[in-house]
Amino acid sequence: MPLLSKPRRADQLGLAAGLQHLIDRARRLTLVNQLVARHLPATLAPHLRVANLRGGVLVLQADSPAWRMRAHYLAPELVATLRTLPELAGLVSVQVRVAPPTAAVQPPPRLQPPAISGEAGRCLADAAESISDPRLRASLRRLAAHRRN
Repeated sequence: MPLLSKPRRADQLGLAAGLQHLIDRARRLTLVNQLVARHLPATLAPHLRVANLRGGVLVLQADSPAWRMRAHYLAPELVATLRTLPELAGLVSVQVRVAPPTAAVQPPPRLQPPAISGEAGRCLADAAESISDPRLRASLRRLAAHRRN
C-alpha cells in the first residue's frame, strides 16, 4: 500500500453532506450580507458585516463601539425594512456586536544583532582560540564576527 494515495473528492470520503451544508450556509450568509449592506446608510455599511442569522435573529459585527451604537439605533428601522425582503421575511430582531476587523498578522521585524567594538571582537576571537569545547569556541567566534571595524 503506497504511503500517499491519490486525491479523492469529498463525496468519496463521506464528507459531502456536512461540507455541502457549510457551503450552503456560507453562501446564504454572503447573500444576507449583501442585502443588508444595500439597506444601510452609505457611511455605516463599510463598518458592519453579517456574523450570523439564526432563529430570526440577525447578528451584525461592527468595527468599533461607535459604529455599534449607530447600528443599534438604526436596528428597529433596519428590521422593518429587511422584513419586506422575501429572503428575510422571518426576521425578528437585529443584534450588533463589536468585532474589530481582522488584520493580517505581520511577523516581527528581524533585529540586527548589536555590533561590538573592534577591541571586544578581537578579545572574543582570541579567547575562542584558547577554548577546547568546540561549541563554545564556535559561539565565541560568531560573537566576534559582529565587531565594528
